[in-house]
Amino acid sequence: MKPSTSFSTFKARQLQWLLSFLKRSPLSPSAGFTLLELLVVMVMVGILAALAGPSWGNFANSQRLGAAQDATLRALREGQFTARQKKAVWEVCFRDTGSNVEYSSHRAGDGSCENALWEPLLGEARALVLISDGNTSFVGGGPYRVLFNSRGWIATGQDGDASNGNEINVEKRISFAIRNQDVLDTYSCVFVDTLLGAVRVERNDVCKDG
Repeated sequence: MKPSTSFSTFKARQLQWLLSFLKRSPLSPSAGFTLLELLVVMVMVGILAALAGPSWGNFANSQRLGAAQDATLRALREGQFTARQKKAVWEVCFRDTGSNVEYSSHRAGDGSCENALWEPLLGEARALVLISDGNTSFVGGGPYRVLFNSRGWIATGQDGDASNGNEINVEKRISFAIRNQDVLDTYSCVFVDTLLGAVRVERNDVCKDG
């Protein structure tokens, strides 16, 4: 009889353990977690956050650089359109104040951007993007400028002294990077492709010198 009693006791203990497990199972309304389970969950959340953090940061920076690219494209096309509309040499200028990127689209004067009415190039990302001076080849340097003649083409010295030297903007670019980064390795840029004023956008290595 002893073996039978021992087996029954073993089965009773198994059933008791199973009932105890089910009581704290997630399926139970009064379920709880052990300290070990909580630690495992916290470790998993930490790993996921570590993996997702850089990816989200890179995505956000890519969006900001894309916004700078799009805003520059719009500014250049606006200047080109206005030059044709007003039958005048029109100037589009860009500058970096150290904390913000600004632009102006206005009638060209005798000097560089002398008629500028500066406004932010970007909205929410205005303080997060900079002009990469070492990778920008537009005429100028603070500010940079592009001129369009009355046909919307890249203005040359034939349009008067105000546009002398502007023709070298052909196949040149303005490049943007993320401000306050230790390593600048992500860029967006806008090229002026032809004397007719065609423009195009590029990313990363194409936007760098060398």
